[in-house]
Amino acid sequence: MNEAALPLWIVLGAVLGYTLWRHFEPYAEKIWHLIVFFVPICLAFVLFVFYILSWYPGLNFILAALGMIAVLLIESRTGKIFQSW
Repeated sequence: MNEAALPLWIVLGAVLGYTLWRHFEPYAEKIWHLIVFFVPICLAFVLFVFYILSWYPGLNFILAALGMIAVLLIESRTGKIFQSW
């Protein structure tokens, strides 16, 4: 894994996590549902991504670009990411 890309992944993960939180916030009536289901699924996904990146280090930039495109698509559909800032 490329350690130089770790800050990029941390920032991207924080932005994506905040985006998903803002998107699903109206539906999250009980916070423990998020803790029990959402956090382990996200953690498993992140660990899987890092596992794949250990095989193909060149995927860092491709996955970062796809993540940014996903954030922009969610913003264009919901308008909730930058509006709250």
